[in-house]
Formats: sequence, C-alpha cells, structure tokens
Amino acid sequence: MNLTIVNKDISDNAAIYLYLLNEGNGELLQKELKNKSYIKYDDKTFSLVLTSKGKALIKKFNVQSSVNVDIEEFTKKYRDLFKDENGKTYKPGVTGSKYACEERLKEFLNLYSYSKEHILGATKKYIESERQSGFKYLQKAHYVIKKKVDGVDESRLLTFCEELQEDSNEGRTMFDII
Repeated sequence: MNLTIVNKDISDNAAIYLYLLNEGNGELLQKELKNKSYIKYDDKTFSLVLTSKGKALIKKFNVQSSVNVDIEEFTKKYRDLFKDENGKTYKPGVTGSKYACEERLKEFLNLYSYSKEHILGATKKYIESERQSGFKYLQKAHYVIKKKVDGVDESRLLTFCEELQEDSNEGRTMFDII
C-alpha cells in the first residue's frame, strides 16, 4: 500500500490513523495491537504508546522517512540556540549530544502538540532566563528536553512551552517575553 500524505498540518502517522478510523478499522486495530502487546496505554501521558515489542517490530520495517531528515535539521537549530551569535557555546558542553537531542526531541514531538517554532521559542525563553546567572545553571541541551530526577522524567522544555502558551493566551507575544 502506498500512501502520500499531503496535509503537513499533522504527522504522517496521525494521517494514517485518521484514515484507519474513517475506514472503521482504528479501534479494531488498536484492540488487536494491545492484545498482542505491541501498544499499551500510558497513564502518565494518557495516550497509547509503543511497547518494546512494538518498537522492535517497527525497526524491522525498512522505511525511509522525511521525518529523519527533518529532525536532524530541527535538532541543529535547537542545539544552535545554545550558542552566541559568533557560534561559541554559552558554556562548554552545553549543546549536549546530537544523538541524545535527536532522540529526546522525537519523543517530545510525539508526546506533545507543540510546533517546532513554539519549541524553539520556549528554548530561547529558557536560555534568556539563565542569562541573569551568567549561564551558571544552564543545562545541557538534551537535559532541557528531558532529564530523570529521582526516578521521574522532568522537562524544562515542557515547562517553558506551557509558559509560552499561557503568555500567548494572555495576548503577550514571544517578543514581549524575551
């Protein structure tokens, strides 16, 4: 089956899921995948997620996705925010691992509905908030996205995305904030 997704408003996966729901197969397939332990319900995110068995199956698919190219470009833009206008990092090692940033950004984009522009704006807001301390407490880029603290995943990025969303709901723009 070849599908061409022309709506870039949503991910390819979301479009396929909508297609399956429209065909009346979405819930039936969901039940089958849950029963065979490929997906499970995540109480923390209130959503369906792939299990390790589901991820292993997906890795067997030989799929070249434009998402991979896009995530590399997005990760570069994200990590570049941790540098000044001359390309020098605000703190040694602060751009973090490219791989860790890519993986965590993929996960973040799948979990939350923030646009890439919103994520970059929230990251700028976070970095600006650390400027006052001379970047003394500026976290590595991949830890801003997600860091395990006392066994719990925490995300400064999510916090700043939420704050930026609240600010925009109150009529303030990113430029008023930064």
